[in-house]
Parts: sequence; structure tokens; C-alpha cells
Amino acid sequence: MDPRLKGLFDDFQSGSETWRGKCIEKLRQAAEDGADIAASLVGEDGVRGIAVGGNNATWEPAQAWGVDINTCYEYCSRAKFPMVFNYQVFLGRATNYLLPWLALTAQLPFEAGGAMANILSFCMSLGSPALATYSLVITILNQNWLRRLCNSLPKYEDGENQIPNPYTTRMSSVRVLLEAAQQAPLRISDADGSLSSLIILEANNSWWNSVEKRLQATKRTVTISLVAQMLVAVGAWILTVAGSFMSSLGDHTEALVLSSSALWTWLVPVIWGWIAVGTQSTSNTIDDTLSEFTLLRAGHQDAPPHRTSNQEGFRVVKHHPNERLPKFLIFSICGDEIQQGPTFNYARVFTWWHATKTVHTAFERVATKYNKRHPLSGRRPGEVGASQGTPTAETGTGVIDNNTTSPSPSDKETTPSGVQPGDYELQTLPQPSPFARDPSPHPHDPTLSLTGGPRALTFRMRNLNGTTSQLRAYCGFAPHDNFNTSQFDPYPPWSAILSDADLWKRIIVAAGFGLAVQWGTTIPAVIIAYLTDVKGLGCRSGSYLIYGVAGTVAFLLMFLSTLLSHGAMLAIQGQNQGSGMHGDERVIVTPQGGDGANPDDSVQESVSVKNGDVIGRGAFRSAGSSTLAFLAVSTRLLGRAIAVANAFWIILSSLWELVGFYDSCWCEGTTLSTGQNAWIVLFKRAVDLSERAEGPWAGGVTMSFVVAFLSWLGFVLLCRDSKER
Repeated sequence: MDPRLKGLFDDFQSGSETWRGKCIEKLRQAAEDGADIAASLVGEDGVRGIAVGGNNATWEPAQAWGVDINTCYEYCSRAKFPMVFNYQVFLGRATNYLLPWLALTAQLPFEAGGAMANILSFCMSLGSPALATYSLVITILNQNWLRRLCNSLPKYEDGENQIPNPYTTRMSSVRVLLEAAQQAPLRISDADGSLSSLIILEANNSWWNSVEKRLQATKRTVTISLVAQMLVAVGAWILTVAGSFMSSLGDHTEALVLSSSALWTWLVPVIWGWIAVGTQSTSNTIDDTLSEFTLLRAGHQDAPPHRTSNQEGFRVVKHHPNERLPKFLIFSICGDEIQQGPTFNYARVFTWWHATKTVHTAFERVATKYNKRHPLSGRRPGEVGASQGTPTAETGTGVIDNNTTSPSPSDKETTPSGVQPGDYELQTLPQPSPFARDPSPHPHDPTLSLTGGPRALTFRMRNLNGTTSQLRAYCGFAPHDNFNTSQFDPYPPWSAILSDADLWKRIIVAAGFGLAVQWGTTIPAVIIAYLTDVKGLGCRSGSYLIYGVAGTVAFLLMFLSTLLSHGAMLAIQGQNQGSGMHGDERVIVTPQGGDGANPDDSVQESVSVKNGDVIGRGAFRSAGSSTLAFLAVSTRLLGRAIAVANAFWIILSSLWELVGFYDSCWCEGTTLSTGQNAWIVLFKRAVDLSERAEGPWAGGVTMSFVVAFLSWLGFVLLCRDSKER
């Protein structure tokens, strides 16, 4: 054996505990058996021919960097010796690089309502950081938009006293509900009169206060486990990075493990962002809250109001074996829009926006009318035509005073002249009336009594009491028998969506944020792996690139599925309207026997959809809706499959890095990009490569840190802006 070659082998013989050590040992044995190993030596950057002529050539050991790919295949392939697994190396690197990040994923928001749904939520977040970030940012931006809407309501009553408008004050509780409802499929309806009653009636202040307190109490907060896991993950990464630069700068294996860990840094800002947003800590809290407290609901026609915990004003679509949600084959067309959990907020952008605008518009109308002292009849006190059945300055309400004589039935059915279509005159209720001005507490419902004296002469919130039809009209809702309206349909038309530039601005900003976080952590990992010798696109850098591309494709497919699903549901919604079944049609309860004394004595007048949306399981009526449904389901399933596979891929790729799976000729030589010009680094130590590695390492780590920090700062500032509003 050439003494120079023997000296080279002696200098870099590291035993059999590493793949490189085993490869060098195989090359030594081949050289001892007479093989011309010197002819296969390559220099810096894989330059060949440093030892042309083999043992007779003039060359120096310092010139040798490694061997060409063919020699590696001949002596160091998996056929020659199996994968080298070093347990101590695996344990140390897994503890420092992988396990802290995996443990931190437990702090991602789940609350999806079931084990399988939570697993899907985990896979979609880990498999597509772009999607997880998009859901987070759109949630924050929606909160900011909602608070701007709330600030647009008249803050004070008209006049010099600047008395707070009670409906604007109530809207703060509504805002808490709507903010929390981003993580649940919320539906609104006034089919049973609950929504208009909740908006207008003073007696429902306690309901709103209870809902607000409950949702605030069940918000997710900073916990000791979160802080501990965050500190362990970030601390381990920072200490390991510092140690790598101080003692292992240029080490090939250390660089590749470092690049792998850079892919996980997006977890820190995203998890902290969800905490700052304030998601609900458990699933079903919104639905449980909406059904827990008792509200006062106005009665139909002459029926008095009654208290109940059953309300359809705000409800959450729930999975039920008998639910009649539209499906294509066996797959729901609604998609992730009806799946609870913050991860799926991306799919509820349009439905949540529509419900929020409907509620806000109703509050805006009521607050404005209240400031102008408009009674439920549409007339101001003292206007011509005001009568005992119309609110007056003397009674404050449209209810006949206790000391007056009730008009005849014919009088109650008469509509005074000058009333516009959609206005309703208050009717005399059977005595004793909960609306009557009575200085003593009402025997049936103390919250409804009106105090006597001077305050009874002032138009206040308590004066707005009436029937369901009157409350609906005051809110600006269409009469219940008008089934052509789309006011409460869950899926808004494209014309309304496309005309709202602010909505699309939020969507674009959130999508840009998501892609920036996805690639802001993927590119540093690719840079470190790509620019570490041997330079090129190989197994490691290629796996990171696959993760970034797959995460982006999954996000785009899921976003496209949202658009297609909305289009399909719009088509189905329109078909149902044409058939006479309206999206707002629910269980309609009317008094039995006409007296309405007991709200439990009721019959169900109409039942069409229970806890569902706008269609049953029937066949589609048009090829267009069938095509949209097929595309919506297909893109969603494909996006989910890619996200789930990508989540497993990043975990598997990190494990392969730790167990030595990538230690092979094909991977070490970056054959994916260099082909037959590939070569393997064998005869250089970390200190020899430190100068070449300093730039890529520092650049990659710095970029990862900057992206994570700026993302965290952006989330915190956006959430703070939301709270300040």
C-alpha cells in the first residue's frame, strides 16, 4: 500500500461505530488487497484526478477530501455492511433536537370534540404549518374586525347626558360570544324568536352576562406545563446551537441534525399566538354555554313571554347520527366548516363573517332606533295615530295600562294608518300582563315589572317589550312567513363575499403570513443541508424541501376546498329555497289552546331540519352542484391526505436522521442533484470544514430565529391591538 494512502487511512480511522469509520475501514482493506484506491480520490469540491496514475502519481494526503461515488458504491454500499446505529448518539441527539419539539406539539390547540378529530387536527397543523398559521392569523384579524364593528355602534344615547347606549353595552358580551364562536360552526336564527328576544329584551341582560363570564372563564390561559415545555424546547435548541458553533462547527453530522431541528421552530410563535388569541380550553364549551342559561323569549301573537333554556338564536351544528347534513357519497360537503376546533377556523371564514354581520347589523339598527326613541310600532311617542295600542309618553309602552279598558278584538286587529309594511302595532295582552306598568313586582316574572314614578315617563330599554313579530321587525328581520329571505341562511352569496374588500384583505394577509412562516422555517433548514459539504440537493435537503412543498400544497388544497364547498352549499341552499324549504326553517313552536299560559304546553308546528343546515340526504338537483360537491370533497380529502402524510414524513425524516438511515453513498453524495459527479467526504474533520460551514450555519440559524421572533411579535401585536380596541 502507498505510504501516503496508509497515512491517510491511519489519520481518519475512527473505528466501526460510525458509517464513515466503517467505509474507511473497507477502503483500507481493499487497498491492502491491491485495489487502486488512490485513483478514486477527489479533492476540494469533488475535483477528480488528484492522484492520476494511482500509486505512481504525485499527490499529497492533504489534497484528498474523499472518494468518488462509484468507489463508495463498490465498497461502502448497504450490500457491504448494514446501516450503522449508534445508540448513544441517537439518545443524545433525540433528547436535544427532537423530543422537546415533539413534546411541545401537545400545546397546539385541539378541542376538536373527539380523539380522531384531535388526531386529524394535530396532523393538519404539523403537516402544514402554513394552514395552522393561516387559521391563527385569520382568527386574530377577524377579532380585530369584529371589535372595529363594535366600536362603530353609537356609544351614547342622544342627548347631553352621554348615557351609555344599553345595546352598545350589550354588544360587548355579544362580541365575546362571536369571538369564541370562531372555533365552532355557529348558526343564527330567529325562527323561534330567540334571537330578537336576546337582542332587545332588557330581561336578557343576565343571559348575556352569564354567557360572557362563562366563555371568559373557559378561555385557555398560560399554564405551568406550557411554560415548562416552551422553555425546554427553546432552551435545548439554543444551547445545542451554541454548542454546535463552539465545538462542532463544520461537523457534517451536526450540521444536518441542526438543519432538521430548524423545521420545528414555527411551533413557538404559533402556539404562543393561539394562547394570546384566547381559544376555548375544551371542546363543546360554546354549545354547552348557549344551552345552560335561561333567557326570556317573547311570545307569539297574544301569548306572554316565557323563560326557557332552549333557544335557536345562537346554536352550534353538532354531529349526530340523524343529522341531515348534505353529503356526496359518504363524505360531508360542508367539510371542515362544521368541525370544531381552532385548527379548522380557516374553513369558517365566510359563514362566521356572515353570521357576525347579521348580528351586528341588527344591533346597529336597534341601537340607532333606541337613540331616536322609536317604539316597537315604528312611531315615536306623541305622533299622530298613537293610541292605547301604540307606545305613548304616558305609558312608555304599547301595552294598555292596568287602569284602562281593553279594546275589543276587532280593535286589536286594526292596523293604524301610516304604518309602513313590516311595522307592527303592539297588541293588548291578557291580564295580568307582564308588560303592564305596575309599581309592585310582577307575581310571575319580577324582571319584567316597571317601576312607577317619574322614570316610567322616560323611554328606556325596558319599554321595548312585545311579541315575536314586533321584535323581529325592530331588529330589521323579515317576517317569519317570508321564506324567500336569505337573512339567516348560513352560506352568504358570492356577491356579498366578493364585494367586501376588507374580508379578502384579511384572507390575503393571513395566507401571506402562513406561507411566510412555512417557508421562513423550511428555507433555513434547506440552506444548512444544501450548503454543507457535499453541496447539493440530497436526501436531507430534499426531504426538507418536500416538507415545505407538501405543506404548501396541502394548505392551497384545503383553501380551495373551502371555496368549492361554499359554492356547493350555496347551490344546494338555493335549490332548497326553490323547493320551499328555507335554511332558517327550524322547529316552530306555537301555543296550544290559545291561552299560552304555560310555555311547555306547545306543539311543533313545523319540523324540517334538526341541528343541520340546508338540505337532507336527497339527490342533487343539478349537475353543477354535483360537480362542485365532487370537487369540494376531492380537494379536501387530497389536502388532508397530504397534510397527514407530511406530518408523518417530518417525524420519520427526523428519526431517519438520528438513527443513521441517511448515512449511505446515495445520500452522503447528494446524488439527487450531482448524479455521476457525486462524491463522499471522508478525509476532512470538522475543524477543516468550519470556515466553509460558518456562513450557511449562521445564516440558517439566524433566519430561523428571526422568522420565529418576528412571527411571535406579529401575533402579540395583533392580539394586543385587538384587545385595545
